[in-house]
Amino acid sequence: MSAHDTPTPRSAASTELERLLSIMARLRDPQGGCPWDLEQNFATIAPYTIEEAYEVADAIDRGDLDDLCDELGDLLLQVVFHARMAEEQGAFAFADVARAISDKMQRRHPHVFADVSVDDADGVMRNWEAIKRAERAAKGEQDTSALAGISRGLPEWQRAVKLQSRAAKVGFDWPGPLPVLDKAAEELQELREEFERGDLAGNKVRLQEELGDLLFVCANLARHAEIDLGAALRGANHNDGPGCAGRLVAARQGGGKGVKTLALFLLTALAEIVGCYLPWLWLRKGGSIWLLLPAAASLALFAWLLTLHPTASGRVYAAYGGVYIGTALFWLWLVDGIRPSRWDLIGAALCLAGMAVIMFGPRTPSV
Repeated sequence: MSAHDTPTPRSAASTELERLLSIMARLRDPQGGCPWDLEQNFATIAPYTIEEAYEVADAIDRGDLDDLCDELGDLLLQVVFHARMAEEQGAFAFADVARAISDKMQRRHPHVFADVSVDDADGVMRNWEAIKRAERAAKGEQDTSALAGISRGLPEWQRAVKLQSRAAKVGFDWPGPLPVLDKAAEELQELREEFERGDLAGNKVRLQEELGDLLFVCANLARHAEIDLGAALRGANHNDGPGCAGRLVAARQGGGKGVKTLALFLLTALAEIVGCYLPWLWLRKGGSIWLLLPAAASLALFAWLLTLHPTASGRVYAAYGGVYIGTALFWLWLVDGIRPSRWDLIGAALCLAGMAVIMFGPRTPSV
């Protein structure tokens, strides 16, 4: 093949696109096509389209360009699939889709394809929104406000960000992220008050409203920080998946009334007792300094076990109460025969209260 016969990137793209269109036409051919593809319609394919878009975003998050190439192909297939079904109904074809987006890009970039001047990216976005409103008006749409045209099919967090971005463009916005943080604290307090009412089953509507307000403010906070909220959530899911799963399992085990909960508490108390008793034994009765090594290991285990308990208050009661049980009752009473004092008994009561909170208290896992 001569140099003149080597396909240019543009001609290669055209060739491969024609090949893909031909493949889809073959798959949808009533005579000899694929039974599964022939059964599909716009509604059944739409979930796959959304899924492929998210897989593109996932490949971008992972920085995997090879996978990104593959996922972009899957997403392109969705466009071709929808266009083919529309062509079969006489509505439009793939060429109409390509023409529509090409016309739109030229129309909305007059600073590139016409004689409009802009100074910066903000000017580009202002022009873009003005042109969109003019297009909606030309189509006869009555609502040409800044909030019009935001798809209700978007994920709600993404729609919240878009609503707030549009509102900000017409002057309805906070001056910076700190006032938004103050608003988030206010909404969190209101949500806390609803939970403190106690009647969760009968208060679902108010809880939903307050939680929605808090999430809406969080979306606004992400916008002010110029952080993509979806990417932040994906990062949290990906980076903390194993840890999150572990804490959920621990919370489920710690918040019930079964044997696993009691075993967790007893193991925590045992680790605390050993960690405190060995240094006491070394100081009071003498012995090898190597006793401090298992003592340190026991205290480290105790500190880790506390993180598995389902409530912060339960961890506090267990910590203080465990010390009293370990020192007053176990060490002095049982070992040295000294009768417990009033304070020793108060400490024991605190330990029992901690056990009750851990076993029967509300679950508040740190996830």
